[in-house]
Amino acid sequence: MMKVFSITPYTTKRDNRNSVSFKSMKPSMFNGIDYACVRKFKAPVEKFNTVADFQNWASECVQKLLNQKFTGRQDATEVQRKAMVVEWSHYLMHDKTPVTPAASLLVLSAILKELKPDNDKIPPTLNKKALADSMADLNCILEKDKNTRFDFCKIYQRHISKVYSGDNYFTNNSSGWIIIPSKRKNEEKFEDNVNKLKQFSAPTWCTKSFNAEYYLSKGDFHIYIENGVTRLGMRFEKDIITEIQDEHNNNHIPLKFLDILDEHIEKNSYTLAANIKSRIADTHLKRGVVEDIYNGIGIKNIHDNNVYRIMEYLGYKPRFEPDGSISIANYSRLNIGNNITMSDIGFNENKLFEKISQIRGDAIFADTGVTNLSAVKKIGGNADFENSFVFSLGGLEQVDGYLNLANSLVNFAPKVKNVGKWLDCEYSTLEDLPSLEYVGENAYFCNSKLKKLDKLKYIGKFADFSNTEINELPSLEYIGNGCSSSNSMMHFNKFKH
Repeated sequence: MMKVFSITPYTTKRDNRNSVSFKSMKPSMFNGIDYACVRKFKAPVEKFNTVADFQNWASECVQKLLNQKFTGRQDATEVQRKAMVVEWSHYLMHDKTPVTPAASLLVLSAILKELKPDNDKIPPTLNKKALADSMADLNCILEKDKNTRFDFCKIYQRHISKVYSGDNYFTNNSSGWIIIPSKRKNEEKFEDNVNKLKQFSAPTWCTKSFNAEYYLSKGDFHIYIENGVTRLGMRFEKDIITEIQDEHNNNHIPLKFLDILDEHIEKNSYTLAANIKSRIADTHLKRGVVEDIYNGIGIKNIHDNNVYRIMEYLGYKPRFEPDGSISIANYSRLNIGNNITMSDIGFNENKLFEKISQIRGDAIFADTGVTNLSAVKKIGGNADFENSFVFSLGGLEQVDGYLNLANSLVNFAPKVKNVGKWLDCEYSTLEDLPSLEYVGENAYFCNSKLKKLDKLKYIGKFADFSNTEINELPSLEYIGNGCSSSNSMMHFNKFKH
């Protein structure tokens, strides 16, 4: 049973209930978790007359935490976060759970603090035993020194490691397969196995939260761990392998783990669904193509820092610029066939782009591994970031063609000043384009999260501000062909022209 501290300076009988009564409370009157909550969140205790007032205040703080948005860089992140937050909050605030609102506030604030729009982190998996042990441990710590500093997430991580200490993969950073039996094979420990599946699932898998019980009811689950990190998942329906996923949940079998997968399947004589047979065969063909690329580039002597040679071999026509940086003719996913990626060849695209200052023609980033463009200053053609994983355009200043940020994850573009043709930000996550001055043709800001465009001066053709929070454009001088602002906060009398 979880031990929860509360303060009891004195009690009085009132309305047949025990109640703590004060005319004015002070921090020194609190102990344990309650005192830690008062200190951490600067609770206005002077406004409380009873402990119940304090706990009600903590409940209100919890609701504010739960009402925040849990968006990340990908739509799947928000889905996972919400599902896991619901699981935590329902358990913590359930009537039968011996956790006070103050304790719930401490726990939830700890597991939610790293969930930001510019990352894809998710809360830790809820394990009831690990949580109970963590709270008991925290109480003991606070009993010894009520002013001690603590990190609840580290305490919880330590206890959840103990729960799974039988799996050396978790505690010793070993590598190997974790076999989690289905309900049919081990009904007695089904709940424990569901928790185990959640714990070892990659953050992108739906089994990290809401689908763990469903899938484990249908069949076994095998997870491959490398140095303590989840790399592959293999799902069964009865005794047939029906799904294989890598850590990114994109139906991709990394070449690095192909032999490990083959050995595991052959050693145990597992039966494969037809689509799984086909995917494994395709991955073997891919490996042959990649080996040819290795030989062509001279992979033994080429590393990520030899950007010019890599880009030259792959057909991107690199060129050294006067400042020593590299420009390339264009960029898009590799057109080699067999669904081969830079990662398959062994290259980190973000590392490659650290040396590239300019893309002279078109750039399409969908289906690439690029997430951060901090060195690229100019794109001479069209720039398309829709359905890509790019979230930062830290160095980009100019796009001569169109700039498509619609439905993108881009949330940082501080230097973009000029867009030669049209600009589309519909359903983007950007809140500000602080340097944007010029859009040569149409500008679509509708249904975006944009709030400020303080330097925008010129839009050559049509502009759409519908369903945005933008309410003024203090520098705007010209819109060439009309403007839409339905359901927006725009005040046209603030336009210069």
